[in-house]
Amino acid sequence: MEQEKTAADKESLISRRHRVKQIKVTIIVLIVVFLILPTILCIIMFFKVQSLQKQIDMLMIERYGKTYNGLFEKNHESIAHAAVVQYNTSKSAKDILNENNKEQLDDTNKEKETDDINKKAMTSETKTLESKVSDKNTQEIKKQNTNMEEPNDISKESAGKSGNTIENNQANGKKSEKDNLLEKKYIFDNSKTVYLTFDDGPSKYTADILDLLDTYNVKATFFVIGKTDKYSIEMYKRIIEGGHSLGIHSYSHDYDKIYNSLEDFEKDFTKLSDLLYDITGYIPYLYRFPGGSGNSVGKVDIQELIQFLDKESVIYFDWNVVNGDATGVEYSPEELYTNAMDGIKIHNTSIVLMHDTDTKENTVKSLEPILKTLTEQGINVLPITDEVTPIKQVK
Repeated sequence: MEQEKTAADKESLISRRHRVKQIKVTIIVLIVVFLILPTILCIIMFFKVQSLQKQIDMLMIERYGKTYNGLFEKNHESIAHAAVVQYNTSKSAKDILNENNKEQLDDTNKEKETDDINKKAMTSETKTLESKVSDKNTQEIKKQNTNMEEPNDISKESAGKSGNTIENNQANGKKSEKDNLLEKKYIFDNSKTVYLTFDDGPSKYTADILDLLDTYNVKATFFVIGKTDKYSIEMYKRIIEGGHSLGIHSYSHDYDKIYNSLEDFEKDFTKLSDLLYDITGYIPYLYRFPGGSGNSVGKVDIQELIQFLDKESVIYFDWNVVNGDATGVEYSPEELYTNAMDGIKIHNTSIVLMHDTDTKENTVKSLEPILKTLTEQGINVLPITDEVTPIKQVK
């Protein structure tokens, strides 16, 4: 009996030890899981956030010309930011918006005042004309009928002339108001220098842009992408033949391809460089990064790309003035003009970013008043060359 009891106790002890061991193993496993699982989740979330950040940066660059961090960065000493037109770098975005609203309200009030003056003038003139017509034809009207009838031919003709005069006055009033907005609003020091640049061409509007530049005898800079259709080939040639500067803006303008690696960047660059040389016999030495050199959407370090351009003796240029045609907002030609002029106003040397695509008709419409204002005031409007000091978001 004692032997049986001893054996049972041993078996019970072994079973108890086994259960304790299982419990210990379970506790250890749970501790490890609870420690490792959050770490794994954090790593997964990190990569997800990184991917989302790149998408956000890409959208910000497309709309505002720079990343979210760059858009609200306070330190402007080492980086030349130009994604938002600023009237004063010390002013907040809210202050600038208030000033814009105030300016628009002032313009609206001026327009109303002008309309009131024109209406009074037209009313006075109409009454004068009607009085003259009435004096001239009173007796004839009395002879024909003592009652009120339709005006005779002379009265109709006079009324028609009066109507034309009113319409002319209205048209002249609008023209004067537009001239005041587009030509008399900005007075610049003629020591300023302006470089007009157009990205993303050729487009269906490239010929129109070149025609306007020829009209005002102004040379500009075109940072083009790769196209092989007959029209685009003609535009590449015409840019060079017209004395304008021709620069590279990437062949594909596809961020995922261009900024995937240094090798992909080199392939894209070489493809467009060779294409332009074959068409024009000219080797481009100017470059503009899609999204600007300050973009952070690529997998490759931008400094590696800059070093590659240095080896190729290629100079890259960013900008310090924008007209706003790439912000996603459908600005009118007058607003695009105002945006560009406000930027030029605060810089002695301005590199103006505009775009030459099939959707930028308003950019073309805003170009003539820009050219007219600058040339009439004797501002130096020049193409970018290797002698121009580059404006760079990244040094």
